[in-house]
Amino acid sequence: MPPRRPSHSPPDPPPPPISICPAQENERISPAVRALNDIHRKREALPHFFRTINLKRGAKALPATRPSGENVMLANTNARRAIAAALPIATALLTAVIAPAADANPFANQPKADEVFYHIMPIAWREGIPDTFRYGDLVGMREGLPYLEDLGVTAIWMNPIFPSPAYHGYQHDRADLINPWFGDESDLIDLNLAAHALGIEIYLDFVVYGINWESMWFQDANENPQSQYDDWLAFDDPTNTAFFGYVFQTWTGDSVGFVNWDHRNPLVTDMVTSWAEKWLDPNEDGDFSDGVDGYRLDHVWVQYGFGPDGWGYNIDDFWATWHDRLRALNPNVFTFAEQHDWGSHGGEYLEQFDAAMTKPFEFAARDALYNENAAPLYGQMEATINAMRPDEGTFVGIIGDHDVDRLASAIGADTPATERRAEAAAAVLMLQPFPPIIYYGDEIGMLGRKANYGSDADDIPMREPFKWRALERLPMSRYHRQNDLARTNQYSSNFDGRSVEEQQDGGLLQVYKGLIDLRRSSPALRRGHYHPIAANDSAVWAFMRSYHAGEAPIPDDGQTVVAVVNLSGANIQTTLDLSPYFPGGALPASRIATDPAPLADVTDANASAYPVSVPAYGYTVVEIDLQRPPEPPLRIDGSLDAPYVEVATSSGGSIWAALDGTTLYVATQPASDGRDRFMMVAREPGALGATVWAKSGQLAAPDAYIGNEVDNGWSGWFDAVAPGGPVSGTYLEGSIDLGAQFAPTDTVYLAALSYFTGDGDPLDSQLQVPAGNGDGDVTADEYVEVALADLVIDACEPDLAEPFGVLDIGDVVAFLQAFSIGDGRVDFAAPMGVFDIADVIEFLQRFGAGCP
Repeated sequence: MPPRRPSHSPPDPPPPPISICPAQENERISPAVRALNDIHRKREALPHFFRTINLKRGAKALPATRPSGENVMLANTNARRAIAAALPIATALLTAVIAPAADANPFANQPKADEVFYHIMPIAWREGIPDTFRYGDLVGMREGLPYLEDLGVTAIWMNPIFPSPAYHGYQHDRADLINPWFGDESDLIDLNLAAHALGIEIYLDFVVYGINWESMWFQDANENPQSQYDDWLAFDDPTNTAFFGYVFQTWTGDSVGFVNWDHRNPLVTDMVTSWAEKWLDPNEDGDFSDGVDGYRLDHVWVQYGFGPDGWGYNIDDFWATWHDRLRALNPNVFTFAEQHDWGSHGGEYLEQFDAAMTKPFEFAARDALYNENAAPLYGQMEATINAMRPDEGTFVGIIGDHDVDRLASAIGADTPATERRAEAAAAVLMLQPFPPIIYYGDEIGMLGRKANYGSDADDIPMREPFKWRALERLPMSRYHRQNDLARTNQYSSNFDGRSVEEQQDGGLLQVYKGLIDLRRSSPALRRGHYHPIAANDSAVWAFMRSYHAGEAPIPDDGQTVVAVVNLSGANIQTTLDLSPYFPGGALPASRIATDPAPLADVTDANASAYPVSVPAYGYTVVEIDLQRPPEPPLRIDGSLDAPYVEVATSSGGSIWAALDGTTLYVATQPASDGRDRFMMVAREPGALGATVWAKSGQLAAPDAYIGNEVDNGWSGWFDAVAPGGPVSGTYLEGSIDLGAQFAPTDTVYLAALSYFTGDGDPLDSQLQVPAGNGDGDVTADEYVEVALADLVIDACEPDLAEPFGVLDIGDVVAFLQAFSIGDGRVDFAAPMGVFDIADVIEFLQRFGAGCP
């Protein structure tokens, strides 16, 4: 049986997961002087995975799992006809210049495209007010802002700061209070104001699916069905002694229970939402400079796969309400979600959130860096981009976070011979197309791997105190010393070279600074489209980033760059295939990063094997005026777009398909409640045999299929490479390269099937497309046979050799004026000249408009 999730995605990530948060395209709220002068005024104005746990309070804790106008005759009828014939072309030209198609560059307007995020665990980052246990705090974070400003950071995402017995802040109690470990509300206000004065945004981590069992709600309702909070929590028995949630042991040895909310109760949703509203505008004066800029949401399900109606927790009912209320308060609030299934690209979250996290790319990047092979980077970046929904949201780019081994450890950058791999990792993170998130300490190469201490201290090695000094002393935190095993086995040591102090004049920290400065100074690297470039060395990841002025409302000039990252420890002379993007002639190339050595022009002779040198574990960025290729006819984004053809329909839904070259696109309805959904693709169905995912009944074997699990929204291809997905949204869709996967064929066979969600569960014949005979098996004649010729996406290919002639632009303007088109600001007396219509067509082609 194939795996139900990619190997890098745990069956259920542990209780405390996290992600990062990007911001909105707005001005920074307050100038520095105003913000600093306002601090005290603001302060004075402040008002004051799951299973049923069968436990009685006090019992031994269980281990956790988890167009109009009048006709006007022109003087020259022939001219009128010529203009009318050419008007669509002229209009298209104007449209192409003034308003490029939204899909031309999904990165141009992505939220927070210009941000660089920094992820902080408050207890571990910096101590500002010394205390007995030496915990990091909010004052320390404020005092550390100059470091982040110098690094180039523009947004901070911090783990939860609400009352919790857990050092990481998850499993917290009510989120309208501040954990006294970190300070109080005034300290958070001071941090927000100071950060905003420096142009840095603040994002809080937030948990909404449950509450700590020390909370007043659980304390009142536990073993008390008469409690007013009886229907606030996910109790699983009439006596309120069993609940949906989990129990775990903290790093100090205390037992902590976390109980699911019952979000079917609107009072619960209202309360949890009000907590998030509070921190956007703490004193409710409509000035958001003292508030946070948004939230990162922890461990988000599309819908719970357990409990009655999923305890009311799902994207459309709970999250839509939550997000709409925050937007009503502050239209610029930014939210991003950590998908609970790390195998999902997260496209299904983008309807209700501004962003999701690049978890699959995170694992692919680590594999690529460790093995010094770029193939995973090419594959997962393509899949991630195909999962984007540009009209809805974006992703935030991560390759390190608090839930996985430290980046330097995971990629083997822990020896003198390999430690520079971390520099290649920095280049991967900073040159990829999504707003990057730096996990604190990765910029100085901190080490750490998950341990096995029998408590949530297991993750402390991946979350050790940030190394400000070469020698452990203030302002460094010592929170980890509360656990003997974490203290005695700590990875950091004095004078190990992995500290801010030791990297002031060189080292990894300076590499990060240089890359951040490069990214922030380059419109192409911040907002440019991504296009992969083939290199002749397996250790090289190369790609084009292309941005044209006018694609976004920022005053940048257009720019196209080629980025090349060397994942190996050897200096490389590689060649790049630039031919897909080369318009002909000769294009100059100039490096804007690293080696200043001159480069050859790109010409017809070398475009398919353009030579570039890249240092060991290094990178280079070259500015070349290459051209962006036309967009593919279909996007794998969970929505159904023309030119799909409906090839089968039944009471269970439909199957749609299209063929572009050798790429077959397929789509059907996604999984429904209590069902798993599959799209079977076969050159010719095989003999009856075992069905997929250990479901019951028999199946005529496909050559490839998509699987979509309802309980977590996860989808994936099996037994085939799927260059275009898949993603599950309003539709489950994906693409497959038939030329690479199948022997030559004129037909394919398709079937869409739904099985009940458990292992061993049967086929739901009511949801079968095409309709079957209802016997629980799927035979070859229950597939629909589809001729590939019927699916071909028509390509319009204008004959550019045809004598199109020329068009007087003044005549075009007069024509438009006669029909009241335009705003009267054109000087019609000007000698406007003529243009060749063939040139217009060529222009449109170049920019991806009109015929491909």
